[in-house]
Amino acid sequence: MLSLQKLPVTLLYITKEAVTQEPVCTLQNHIETVMLASPQEVANSSTPRTCDAILADLTIDSKKGIPLIERMQSLYPDVPLFLMIDFEHPLHLTKAISLGVTQYFSKDTDAIKIAETISDYFNTQVRDFYKMEISKDGKILSISDSFARLLSYDASRLCHRSLQTVMEPLQAKESFDCFIHSFFQRDTLHALFRKKDGERITMGGNILKEVTREGKHTWVTGWFPLEWLEKTNDRIRAKLQREIYLKSLMKFHAAIGRELFFSQSADIFLQNVIGKLHEIDENMSGFFLENRIDRLENAIYSTIETSDFSSVFENSIDLQNEENERLFMPLFLSAKHQQTVFISNISHLPSSPMKIALSKAGYVTMAAIPMKVGNYRHAEGIMSLLFKKHHRYDKEEFQMWQDIATTIAIGIEGIETRRERDILIEKLDKIAHTDNLTGALNRRRGVEILEYEISRSKRYGNTFSVIFLDMDHFKKINDVHGHGMGDKVLIQAVETIKESIRATDSIIRWGGEEFLIVLPETTLDDAIFFAEKLRAKIEHQKTDIPQPITASFGVAQWQPDMSFDDLIIKSDEKMYEAKRLGRNRIAY
Repeated sequence: MLSLQKLPVTLLYITKEAVTQEPVCTLQNHIETVMLASPQEVANSSTPRTCDAILADLTIDSKKGIPLIERMQSLYPDVPLFLMIDFEHPLHLTKAISLGVTQYFSKDTDAIKIAETISDYFNTQVRDFYKMEISKDGKILSISDSFARLLSYDASRLCHRSLQTVMEPLQAKESFDCFIHSFFQRDTLHALFRKKDGERITMGGNILKEVTREGKHTWVTGWFPLEWLEKTNDRIRAKLQREIYLKSLMKFHAAIGRELFFSQSADIFLQNVIGKLHEIDENMSGFFLENRIDRLENAIYSTIETSDFSSVFENSIDLQNEENERLFMPLFLSAKHQQTVFISNISHLPSSPMKIALSKAGYVTMAAIPMKVGNYRHAEGIMSLLFKKHHRYDKEEFQMWQDIATTIAIGIEGIETRRERDILIEKLDKIAHTDNLTGALNRRRGVEILEYEISRSKRYGNTFSVIFLDMDHFKKINDVHGHGMGDKVLIQAVETIKESIRATDSIIRWGGEEFLIVLPETTLDDAIFFAEKLRAKIEHQKTDIPQPITASFGVAQWQPDMSFDDLIIKSDEKMYEAKRLGRNRIAY
């Protein structure tokens, strides 16, 4: 549950219906500012309202819902978008996910759950709001507005007052002077903060920087409620689990490529592919349907072994018979419209033998993905995925599954049409290993390279280093000069890096404006030296915009006791340390 402390952000709540007091009041109890707007107002607006997040209560349809989401993405390109939607239009839900919405809820989701989700999204940024500058004698010289509001004060009323006004030691018998003195000695502190009404909040703090004013030293400190630690740990665990899942998807994709070379027929190829689904997630199953343009053939190569399921697909599915849309909704729509259909909850499907069989087998989430190459042909078949736990797609996973389906389609074509094999393998290699925009290796290939370097280092006792870099102020470049110019900046940065690295080194686009450089046979000192040269080159490269282009670098050397995730996390942490230290620098 959320604490009583409000999230210091502004939420724009968009709804077409008459707003009842209850959900708005619930959101206002947990979010500092809630603004209301109608879909019509957003659709007709040319100037975005200032906000930190958007919650939109919409009916997702092709005439109004999807265009409105696209309009919001245009007006608020960097603002997280949360949707309350109906699940009656699965085709349009798929489109909404592909547009990159942050999170989606059913319309009956409790307002408290929505507020918790929005709070969880922001809890990595919120810590920066709670800052306070203090003097050596324990006076408050300045305090952020959000921190003062948390304590139910006006910031101006706390300035130049004693810290004892709002703070006390955890141990009642400890003197306040010793308490504060220990803070300056250790740079960290746990303390009780008193709100104006007397309520106490246990918080942790650390010294962010030391400032000299008129010959006197003062300290800028940062504070966070200790309850955030548990949330942070949960978030890190969830992120690691997510990374493990996506890594399994990458391995699955790579395995499909290998199967392509060893399978002697399309039948063997599909059997081997579907048999590897359990390696991604033990709660996942799936099956393939062959697409004959006007019909779907009975389910083949399935990992679902129940008589109820088999009987549902004894006959082919006639795509000309509209009644089959109700009986086989996601499969029918996917084949009919040649696009992915995602069913968040199978209970939302119309009553049918398929729904009964899947529910009886324990499945709750379903997706139907057309396996096709490009947009100009009908799909070779439909790949259906089933989950025994509620599963939510995001844009990244959505794209990965579509790439996997494309690879399977390429495999079928390659096996059945041997004379086109070389061309298809080339397409597969491009899909599997290269970032289309920058020409850097993509993350999937980067994972393979890192795993190879770790294995080689363990075997031969060698070492290697990695550099994690992130372009500075990239959002500002996009906002001021447009996303087209942002793309040019990324392309130019990769070209600069490629000119500097050795033939044995690898440049990988890890995500967005983040890149990873793998340096085999390289010590930490050599990697730091190289990173500094690279930092200077990027800083001094000529661009088409007046804004300087810089990057922040995190450098780490692989150690024998490190796992794959340990190495990535360490280099990522060092990169963020460089950001905190002022950007355009190196941390190691």
